[in-house]
Amino acid sequence: MVVGDIHGCLEGFTRVMQLASFIDRKGEWRIAPGEHLVICGDMIDEGASSREVVFLIRRLTEEFSGRVTVLLGNHELLLLRTLATGDDRLNWETARSWGRAGGGERLGEYLDRHQVPSLGTSHLQTCFQQSLLEKRRDDYPEEYVSACAAIPTAVARQAAALLGDILEKDGTLPWLKRLPVAAKIGTWGFFHGGPPCGWTAGVAALNRTFAALLEQQRWDHPLLDPYAGRESPVAARHWWQDGEEAVDRLFEAYGMKQVAFGHSPGALNGLFGRLAQRWGKIFKADTYFSLGIEGYLEIVGDEVRAVYAEAGRRTFNRLYKDQPELPPAERLWPVRKGDDQA
Repeated sequence: MVVGDIHGCLEGFTRVMQLASFIDRKGEWRIAPGEHLVICGDMIDEGASSREVVFLIRRLTEEFSGRVTVLLGNHELLLLRTLATGDDRLNWETARSWGRAGGGERLGEYLDRHQVPSLGTSHLQTCFQQSLLEKRRDDYPEEYVSACAAIPTAVARQAAALLGDILEKDGTLPWLKRLPVAAKIGTWGFFHGGPPCGWTAGVAALNRTFAALLEQQRWDHPLLDPYAGRESPVAARHWWQDGEEAVDRLFEAYGMKQVAFGHSPGALNGLFGRLAQRWGKIFKADTYFSLGIEGYLEIVGDEVRAVYAEAGRRTFNRLYKDQPELPPAERLWPVRKGDDQA
């Protein structure tokens, strides 16, 4: 099972885990031998429950050791960079989530005193949905953007310092720094953004090199680009655009035949929320939790299915009335006659 960008949406993550039967009817977690959960990064930011999502995933990695793989996303990298450099790009929803918890009272009071705004997950999803309907873009509300822009740099830096102290004490900071940026399971590769173009040394060397650069705080290195560099495993977009043969050569360098990735909810088919594939080799795993559309990739043998939560299906069908309705599940690969590949 592969889950894309959760982005602090705890309720949505819980829904897809229930859908996958990783949470049983008694509310108990179960990941059986032979099952594997891959989380493709971007656990934090946007939604209101980044801390709760991270703590839950950390617990799962301990309780089901060897059955859960967690990757670093560009939002986790951005947080690490902000804490290390003191820039003013702190995500306020993430800061708020730790500020509300035990041990974060000082941070919470600081954010309140300086009137740092907060959207909350449901309101964020509603705003994104409305923006998509009206402008075909997923924009934050203008008043929220203006309020965030008005926060003085000194306030942002002090808030980041307070958050950094909390994350160090509760173990989150060292845990994030240890996360890999790529994983290989059988013939499958997993990334947040995608396999960095130009890298030929394989997954293990990529993870070692990234970790060393992170430790050295080499923020100018292409591998640590948190935005859109094709040479970064956490930020790469459109890395398949040179065609299937180029993708085959890229995969050969990693010893992979298929790749699942997050980071780009509109990739491959131009639709937020509907998963997609290309050539039976590239599979989008990001359904866009922050838009209120939750789902996951299910890989069983050679078959790959997209599975969607009911609430997210209703949202997709309302947002994309000109598209075929989103079903509870759809086979992405192998494609057979009669399959609807939107």
